[in-house]
Amino acid sequence: MDQFNIFVRDNIVGYLTVILVGIGRRLGIFQYLYKKAISENIDKKIESVSFSVSELITKLDLNERYLDGWLTAAIEVGLIEIENNDTKLLKTCPYIYDFFIDSNNPVFLGAAYGSIYRIALQEDDVFKNFKTGKLISRAQIPKDIVMEGHRATARMGNTLENYFAKHFRQFQKNLKKEGKILEIGCGYGYNLLNWAKKYKKCGIIGLDIDEEAVNFTREQVLKNKLDERVEVLTISIEDYEIPKDKNKFDLILLNEVLHEMEMDDTFRKNVIDRLYLLLKEGGIVLIGESIIEDLFDPSRKPQLLEALHKWQEIGLTSKFYSEKSFRELIALTSFKNVELIKETYNSFWVLKK
Repeated sequence: MDQFNIFVRDNIVGYLTVILVGIGRRLGIFQYLYKKAISENIDKKIESVSFSVSELITKLDLNERYLDGWLTAAIEVGLIEIENNDTKLLKTCPYIYDFFIDSNNPVFLGAAYGSIYRIALQEDDVFKNFKTGKLISRAQIPKDIVMEGHRATARMGNTLENYFAKHFRQFQKNLKKEGKILEIGCGYGYNLLNWAKKYKKCGIIGLDIDEEAVNFTREQVLKNKLDERVEVLTISIEDYEIPKDKNKFDLILLNEVLHEMEMDDTFRKNVIDRLYLLLKEGGIVLIGESIIEDLFDPSRKPQLLEALHKWQEIGLTSKFYSEKSFRELIALTSFKNVELIKETYNSFWVLKK
């Protein structure tokens, strides 16, 4: 009975937290609290943000009945707590500012939760397709959901960079002095900007076929005054050619992109061979991907995050790899040096030329 109670409680809390965070982000509650915290705590570490019910009603034009329901549930799951009963003040619980409000924080989870919430809204379509097997392309997904996904994968890109820096220290040191980086499928630029700010002497090119995403990234590049060394192009990797007066790339990035490409292995094999041609001798391709082992593989271990990722993309034209099937794919390409690096819950592939 104790195990039953724990199971039920934890699952209700988890489910409700995703719903509350998703709605809170869509209503602009967390964004408002971020702006308020920044304006009131210049040069101070922010532990929590205080606010009143009437403040949110007035500032965000929210209905009192619905807001009261949201706050009641948010208190129960540990997002919000009462600061002062007499003055009817509330505040965010410890760590909630870092987890769900400050998008610049390394432990920020808001985009990931927001992505899960938005995709859950599409479950009706998923249900219907259990009979038909119909898939949809990414071009059919609403842009705000796509952006949530890109924000979430940017966190994975950050992790990818941390692992790269740890395992390839000399390569990283050289890259910080000079070099060229190419990102395939840069999307809305969240990951690209992270790398550009870290490798301040590198020329960086981002490629994507989504014109709206590329325009957004270009705006961010200009806003961050990176346009002298960062270029973003609306073009596929198959059509991209390095200008004759330019050098090949030291590093090529694919952050949660490979599984989104056309599902045909021949197409993907040709893309990877194309990367080989664009890479300098001694260069590296870093591939951040969810590795999802076969369902009945006897050596298969629990993969909660990977299972979540697979479920999120079940209705899309996606194809994931197990370690075995990915190695089989790379064996067909020009790359002869492939390494899988695993740490905690994350992993990435390294292809060396």
